[in-house]
Amino acid sequence: FVLYYRQEITGRTYNGPLDFLREAAAANKSPREALEAGASRAVVIDRRVGYLRIDDSLGTDQVLTMALYRKVDGGKLLLVAASNCADGCSFSAQVFNISRDGLRSLPFGASVPQVAPAEFIKPGHRMPNALAGLTPSIDYVPDRASTVATLKPWYGYEVEAQMDGATRAAIRDVVLSWDPLRGRFVKSAGGR
Repeated sequence: FVLYYRQEITGRTYNGPLDFLREAAAANKSPREALEAGASRAVVIDRRVGYLRIDDSLGTDQVLTMALYRKVDGGKLLLVAASNCADGCSFSAQVFNISRDGLRSLPFGASVPQVAPAEFIKPGHRMPNALAGLTPSIDYVPDRASTVATLKPWYGYEVEAQMDGATRAAIRDVVLSWDPLRGRFVKSAGGR
């Protein structure tokens, strides 16, 4: 988090969806101050596995999740996912190689496979008419054990509010498994 905060938040103009990071940088807060838990902020840090989750809910629903994925060759990949569902959901995800020199941003597709809209529909179900032609926003959720990342589709407030039970029942999450030998995520056999 310290490397990410210094490089991506205070080291440049932050353009991600999290207001609490933007505000911390504007107030010249240190990384440690930005990590402080409080009445409206829960912070989970698991140093053993390289996992961090900041859930800031002061009038918003903003979450930053970071997970470290280890490669067989000793390298490390950091998946940083952010979601802000205060006024419509906005999601972002980034991947970095971690080295002694710091974080090196990687092209997202080099580590994470592209998922087509149809893959968010359960096998055996046809694409619901309400979702035909729509590309969902994707909330990337790294797991604490650093073995998978779950991709949760979101179709927008209007579509989500008007979904009937059959449409909702046809949607699934897509689970990507971490392949430490290849140093990238791969599509799992099944979703959720």
